[in-house]
Amino acid sequence: MNQSEIDALYNANISQLNTMNIAAGSMVKTLLQSLEANGSVYLRLENPVEGGHRVGYSLIEGDSRIVTALADALGLGLSESTIEVPMIKKLAISSVSVAVCTMVALAYVTARFVDKEEILRAKNELEQLRTEHTALQTKVAKLTHEQSELKDDIKGKASEIERNKNTITTLKQQQEVQQLNVRMLRTQDEQLRSFFQAYPELSKAKNVGVTKMLVNEELNLTIDYLAVPLGFAETFVIEHNAKIKLQEQLDKYKQNEDLYGSVIDLKDKVLKLEETKTQAFQVGYDKAFTLYEGVNEKYVSCLEKPPKVEIKAPNKWLLLGCSAVGIAIGAGL
Repeated sequence: MNQSEIDALYNANISQLNTMNIAAGSMVKTLLQSLEANGSVYLRLENPVEGGHRVGYSLIEGDSRIVTALADALGLGLSESTIEVPMIKKLAISSVSVAVCTMVALAYVTARFVDKEEILRAKNELEQLRTEHTALQTKVAKLTHEQSELKDDIKGKASEIERNKNTITTLKQQQEVQQLNVRMLRTQDEQLRSFFQAYPELSKAKNVGVTKMLVNEELNLTIDYLAVPLGFAETFVIEHNAKIKLQEQLDKYKQNEDLYGSVIDLKDKVLKLEETKTQAFQVGYDKAFTLYEGVNEKYVSCLEKPPKVEIKAPNKWLLLGCSAVGIAIGAGL
C-alpha cells in the first residue's frame, strides 16, 4: 500500500471507531497503531456496534499472526471477522441482580404511617380557606348590591337628563307659539292690550299709546308709532341683552347636559365591564376552591387511612426470574 492509501484507510477506520464506546474505540485504535509499527499490518474496520465494544474487520495487508499476538497482548477478543473489547461482567451481573431483586421486594412493601400533625395542618388550612372563601363571598355580595344601587342611580340620572331635555324642547315650542300669537295681532287695541300685559308698569302713565307719524307729506303717508317715556326704553335694551345671554346659557347647558349624559353612559359601560370581570374572577376562584377542597379531603383521607404495611418474601420463581434478568442485563453491558 502506498502512503495515500494508508492515509485514506486510517481516516476511514477512525470514522468507524468514533461510533463505538469511547474506551473501547481507544483500545482498538491502539491495536491499529501497534500493527502498523510492528510490521506494516493493516486492517479495515467495518460494522461497529454503535456505542458498543465490538467491531468487524478484514486483513488488508500483513501477517495475521501479528494481529493475533497483539490483540492477545491488549486483552482483546479476536475472531476471524470481529474484534471485541471485553468488560468485567461479574460485578455488573451481581449488582443488577441485587438491584432488580431489591426493587421487586420493595414492590411488596407499602407504608402505613399516620402523620397526625400533617393531618391537623391540612384540615386547619382547609378550614381557614373556607372561612376566607365565605368572607369573600359576603364581600362580593355586598359589592354586587352596591353595584346594583349605582346602576339604579345611573338610570335615574339618565331619566332626569331625558326629562330636562324634554322640558327644554317643550318650552322652546311654547315660546314659538307665543311669538306666533303676538305676530298674529292686527288691530291697535289688540297690540296695545298685549303690550300693557307685558309691561303693566306703563298702563297708568299719561300719553302712552299709539301716535301717527307723517312720513311722506306728498303722499300723506303715516306710520303708527308707540309713544313711551324715553327712560323706559332701557327696559327693552336690558331685556334684549338678557335674552341673548339666556340663549347662550341655554346652549351651554344643553352642551353640558349632553356631555354629562355621555359621562353617565361611559360610567355605565365601565360598571358593566367591572361587573363582568368580577363575575369571571369569582367563577374561576370558586372553581379553583372547589377543586382544592376535593384534593385536600382526599389528601387527609389518605393520611388518615394509608395502605397497610405488608412485607412478603418473594417466592423462589421470582428470585430465579430476577437473577436471570440481572444476568441478561449484565451480559448485554
